[in-house]
Amino acid sequence: VCFGLDSCVVDRGTPGAASGGFHPVIPTRIIDTREGRGLPGAVSTGDGRSTHPDARVRRLASAQHELVVTGRAGVPRSGVAAVVLNVTAVDAPGDGYVSVVPRPAQADIFDDQGTFTRRVGTSNVDLTTGGVTSRTVIARVGAGGVIRFATTAGPVHLTADLLGWIDTSGSTVTGSGLVPLPRATLLDTAVRGAPL
Repeated sequence: VCFGLDSCVVDRGTPGAASGGFHPVIPTRIIDTREGRGLPGAVSTGDGRSTHPDARVRRLASAQHELVVTGRAGVPRSGVAAVVLNVTAVDAPGDGYVSVVPRPAQADIFDDQGTFTRRVGTSNVDLTTGGVTSRTVIARVGAGGVIRFATTAGPVHLTADLLGWIDTSGSTVTGSGLVPLPRATLLDTAVRGAPL
C-alpha cells in the first residue's frame, strides 16, 4: 500500500541518448498477442488510456499496450537507448496504423493516466483491413525499460521479433551509431494532395 493506493509504481527517467552502437541478438519473438505472449491480448484502439473508475481495469488497459524490453532476450537492464524490432500486424479490423513509442516518465504518483497522450502519434506500421503488414521498427526505450504500442484501428493482433538494441555509450566509430530525430510525418498524400 502506498499513500492509500492499491499499488504504487513510479517510473522515472527519460530515454537515453541513442548515440551508441548497434548490438544484434538472436532474433527472438517477444510478442505474439494471439498466444498472450508479451501482451495479454490484441492491442485496442488508443495507447492504453482508460477513464474507468476501477484502478485494476486501468492497469489492465495499460498492460495491453506496454512491454518491458530491457533485461530480456539479450538486451541488458540498463544503458539501452532503443531496440530494433520486426513488428507485424495481423487481421486489423480496419485501416489505420500502429505506433511504437517510449513510455514517458510518471511525474505524479496520484495520476496513473498522466503518461498517456490524447492521440496516437506517427505511424510505424500501416494497417489494412484484414491484412498482414510487417515493418522493421527502431523503438526508443522509455521509463522503466518500457515501449508502448498505440493504434488507431483496434483491436489488432501484433507479433514482434527482437533483432537487437542500441546502447547509450557514445563510444562508436563514425557512422555506426543512431542519430535520433523528433517524430514527424514527411509525406501524407491523403492530406496533402493526390495519391502517388
